Amino acid sequence: MDKATWQERIRERLGATAKLLAEMTPGMTYGALAAATVLPLVTAAQQGELAAIGALFGMVGSVGGNLIANQIQQWHDRSEAELAQELSGLAETEPEWREALDALIRELETPRIVQAILGEAEWDRFERLLRQELARLGNLASYEVYLTEIHTEGGAVIQGDAHVGGDFVNRDKVIYGDEVG
Repeated sequence: MDKATWQERIRERLGATAKLLAEMTPGMTYGALAAATVLPLVTAAQQGELAAIGALFGMVGSVGGNLIANQIQQWHDRSEAELAQELSGLAETEPEWREALDALIRELETPRIVQAILGEAEWDRFERLLRQELARLGNLASYEVYLTEIHTEGGAVIQGDAHVGGDFVNRDKVIYGDEVG
């Protein structure tokens, strides 16, 4: 599983739960992002896609990769809500876990994927809750680039959309780099 495939699986998972994302309560947003980011890896590993583990190590390094990889087997039977709660707790109490999860979430651009899926009002609410939670965790500054609604690229203002990898994602669909024109 490469980065683009991983991002697409995150997008599919989050797209299926967009209503739930829009209704998040305080304290749930970081865990939800982390769980949505990690679950495609857990699924891939269960299906024998060992390249996914290699991709993990490439994105978060050996320390973070080991932390996450060592838990994959234990997570295979957890619900997304249970995993979100566990990851949120680990991020709160274990700095090395928070660093690993932050690196993975940022590398895979999960906040941008959420923004592309949610409507403007839902994203505003989600972003506000996420900012509060990140401030409490002490890692808000590392997410600033992902938490703006308006992105400027190449002189164009893109509102409510995002670039994910080499592709442009709007709220309705993914427009791959070779289709933008």
